Amino acid sequence: MSKATMRNRKTRRRRQEAATRSHHRRKVIIAAGILLSLLTAAGIAAQWSGLFSSTRVVEQRARAAHRWSGSVLDSVARGAIIYYDASGEATGQYAITIFRGYP
Repeated sequence: MSKATMRNRKTRRRRQEAATRSHHRRKVIIAAGILLSLLTAAGIAAQWSGLFSSTRVVEQRARAAHRWSGSVLDSVARGAIIYYDASGEATGQYAITIFRGYP
């Protein structure tokens, strides 16, 4: 076997080993990225659930303050939608009535 052939084989083997190491590094980096994303999502989910639980507490206090009970079967809310232009002038006003029925 000639020296050139031996060099070519060594070079080819080194390239394959380098490619294999690079492939394994990429797998580790991708796995770490996925893990970080999941941990971040879990942290955000925990914050959101805390936000909603505190919202429920505020809602219960508001219902109690306004003497809200389960015996209310429906309600009506009236208001207006007002559209403004870029200068802040009202360009349109529309009355709105919302009828809500409760189980």
